[in-house]
Amino acid sequence: MFVFDALGAYPWVAYWVAVTLGALLVFAWFQIRITRTENKRVRHLKDLDDFSTLSTDSPLEDADKKALRTALKSVHTRFRATRRILFPGILLLWAIVMAFPLLNQLPATIISSFIGIIAVVLGIAGRPFIENVIAGLVISFSQPLRIGDTLLVDEHWGSVEDISLTFTIIKRWDWRRYIIPNSQLLQKEFINYSLVDEYQWAYVEFWVAYDADLETVRQLAVDATRDNPYFADYEEPAFWLMEMGKEGMRCWVAGWTDSPSAAWNLTHSIRAQLMEGFQKHGITCHSFRHQVLDQPSPLPGGNP
Repeated sequence: MFVFDALGAYPWVAYWVAVTLGALLVFAWFQIRITRTENKRVRHLKDLDDFSTLSTDSPLEDADKKALRTALKSVHTRFRATRRILFPGILLLWAIVMAFPLLNQLPATIISSFIGIIAVVLGIAGRPFIENVIAGLVISFSQPLRIGDTLLVDEHWGSVEDISLTFTIIKRWDWRRYIIPNSQLLQKEFINYSLVDEYQWAYVEFWVAYDADLETVRQLAVDATRDNPYFADYEEPAFWLMEMGKEGMRCWVAGWTDSPSAAWNLTHSIRAQLMEGFQKHGITCHSFRHQVLDQPSPLPGGNP
């Protein structure tokens, strides 16, 4: 039987007091950290001007305001749930550490059986949920993506609409929702176009015949970029002759934009104006496609 005397009880009391104080400090540190992170997310959302991947006239009234309200609600809900998970988690850990001095009073078979039962229950019933919750917490605090960021994941291009504790919702460019469990998202490679800033170096690739006047082609491409309303005038558009193939010359023209949405629109506008210029000057274009960084075509069946 476990019996305390006046002298023997002192080390255990000191141990329990130290463990309790440590648990309180850990809990307070996590609370401060969670609050700061939540406030940072809220400021980030309020600074966003657009919650859509592409600038469109939405059929919804005040779509951006509704998206902001939904995003703010999601952030508060996620961090409120995090706080609710934090308290019982630290309490359980505190109870286990507090019980360490008493474990030698229990038979080893009881302890091993108890641990085995808990492991089986968590492993079979709660593993997917626990994995997704842990991944959601990692995403929330490590910030590889945030609500409002523009992503390319699994060939889906869209903006992050919601990050819950168990899954993330990507609103594609066509307003369809792509839902990914957080545990899977954490293991995927994806491109975040908004992680540091939203500036895009967008380019259009095209082919012209060898009989085309290269200086005319260059001027048409540069003018189509410079005169575009989506072009950000940080520096002059760049033109490159990338390849001299069997059927023609492969050219690039590139320019800065202020957002992924503007980059998308810039490349399409450049293409339309280039085709008009080529037809006007009788320039033969053997092949034509556009690209924005590593962004694939959003339409099935190839580049639009």
